[in-house]
Amino acid sequence: MFLTNVLLAKKAKAKHILVLMESMVSGHKFLTARERLGDKLELLHYDPFINTTSVYKERKKVKSLSSSFVIDPKIQKMLGLDIDEEIKKLKP
Repeated sequence: MFLTNVLLAKKAKAKHILVLMESMVSGHKFLTARERLGDKLELLHYDPFINTTSVYKERKKVKSLSSSFVIDPKIQKMLGLDIDEEIKKLKP
């Protein structure tokens, strides 16, 4: 194999990305994670500005999440991840 193939090889993309969610009612924003290949998120979430739930839509992608990034347990459950098991597999 040539050295140029190794040096110019593309890096693998992260499986999850961090996205900015914005309330359609008040403009309140928060960050959450989703799969890179998944559809844009639309969800019901508590809005502290109006003290009730409202519809949130994904506004933009913020950054890629590396596999070592610690994700909130609620987000792990939402994405169907079991990161704790993966960490246990890595430790000798």
